[in-house]
Amino acid sequence: MPLGPADPASGDRGEYVAVDLETTGVNPATDRIIEIGAVRFGSDGPLDSFQSFVNPGRPLPPEIRVLTGIEDADLVGAPPPSLAVHEFAAFARGLPLVAHNAPFDLGFLAEAGLQPGAPAFDSYELASVLLPTATRLDLRSLAESLGVEVRESHRALADAETTAAAFLRLLERLERLSTATLRDIVQLATQSNWGLESLFAAVLERRSEAAATDDGPLAPGELTREPLPLPPPLRPLEDFTPLDEDEVEARFAEARRRADLFPGLELREGQIAMARAVATNIAHDGQLAVEAGTGTGKSLAYLVPALSHALRSGERVVISTHTLNLQEQLAGRDMPAAAALAESAAGAPVGALRTAVLKGRANYLCLERWSQALESGEPRSAEQARVLARIAVWLDETERGDRAELYLRGDEWRHWRPLAADTNDCLARRCAFVRDGSCFLQRARAEAAAAHVVV
Repeated sequence: MPLGPADPASGDRGEYVAVDLETTGVNPATDRIIEIGAVRFGSDGPLDSFQSFVNPGRPLPPEIRVLTGIEDADLVGAPPPSLAVHEFAAFARGLPLVAHNAPFDLGFLAEAGLQPGAPAFDSYELASVLLPTATRLDLRSLAESLGVEVRESHRALADAETTAAAFLRLLERLERLSTATLRDIVQLATQSNWGLESLFAAVLERRSEAAATDDGPLAPGELTREPLPLPPPLRPLEDFTPLDEDEVEARFAEARRRADLFPGLELREGQIAMARAVATNIAHDGQLAVEAGTGTGKSLAYLVPALSHALRSGERVVISTHTLNLQEQLAGRDMPAAAALAESAAGAPVGALRTAVLKGRANYLCLERWSQALESGEPRSAEQARVLARIAVWLDETERGDRAELYLRGDEWRHWRPLAADTNDCLARRCAFVRDGSCFLQRARAEAAAAHVVV
């Protein structure tokens, strides 16, 4: 039974039908639909709703009863799947469908005899493109991140209502994309069978000439904003007083009083002893090997004296970590607090101590390779089109081009590798992105050269 034809772009400004199913399990071939919920909606919100229990012809598994609150008694007298989906098709009227994790719902609808002739848009997939750094995109998490109220979970109509509201918020985000980014996404997806391509193409098509002109005549892959200015280079001071052990211990006493920076901090004798030793070795250009057990507080033991020395002397301190996770932990949690402590103790303004994170080149996106990917015109899979569209949106947001900001799952990383900075010397190739200061790798290196502390 076909659902009916529709213009692929008609849902953009017109109407959609959000649909959600509750089922006895996750396999369309062996499990059955037990509830269909749907909402017909437009840009101003819900227009009509549909809800039907479905008799699966078998008892409900206990875990499904617990999850949904639906009991076998609720399904007595309900229509069988083939009739229920026929009633749903009459409600949907051939409009574009929206579902969260659409392959799941479409698989069950198809097994029950419904073949949509209209486009079907996956709100999960759209969210993965428009929210490129989000790590949780289940319906509840997505709704909360978009400011959509979640009335109830794991009931078909309530989830369809949430899906509709979330989809409208996502369309608002899509409309805010720059014309240049939309153009890149459509160009990336033109030769793919990606289901969302028509949605992006429709928005691009109806953009006014004035809006397109406002973005300027950008080449494929060109950034829509100017790179941030680089900080001035670090200049070591010729005359400064080295940090001594007693000053370091005083820093830890202050840290204990600064609950805003170090909540729940407990000073340990081993931590203080290590910090004093680090300060002495820095002051005398010495070498120090330390073995300390878990819970000693090693990070602060070397960060506090090292950062205080860097701010006092203008000399760069380099901290090398064994893993990217530890690097992120230091840069995101421990170092900001230690830097604030060093600035406070020195009477320096906030931000006086400059820090930088420097990673291997493969962690940074190469804009030249990105530009080449856009211009290649090669056929792409739906997965590749989706991942590259996500990167295109992320490029409008990122200042660092660091892949750690971008959320990619499993095999999706294979689409990143051809776009990462390679082993060649970017400067030797006289890359235009290096020359104009937008190359992410070269900017990271320049920021490291200007920083007091490099991790």
